[in-house]
Amino acid sequence: MSIAQQASAYVSIYQVVEQLCAGQRVASGMAGAVFNAIDELRRMQAPREYVSLAERVSVLLHKLDWVMRSGDCAAQAGLRAELTALSTDWLDAPIRRH
Repeated sequence: MSIAQQASAYVSIYQVVEQLCAGQRVASGMAGAVFNAIDELRRMQAPREYVSLAERVSVLLHKLDWVMRSGDCAAQAGLRAELTALSTDWLDAPIRRH
């Protein structure tokens, strides 16, 4: 697997996190992009902690979608804060070079 393919999975996760942190709604296709990236991380045997971070993004994405539909602004703010903290952890996840 090429470094470009590996980078694609990391970039996909980061883009979703950044869009959600910026206040965007959970758009059609976001969950699919995260699922595909998680599958790609597993295929490339990324460290378990990085797969776990990506899975947390998936869970937070679904929670955020639910609270946005319910109109709970306080819960939205809390989830966006969690995503912001998670984005820092994600940026620390290096792309494997082998």
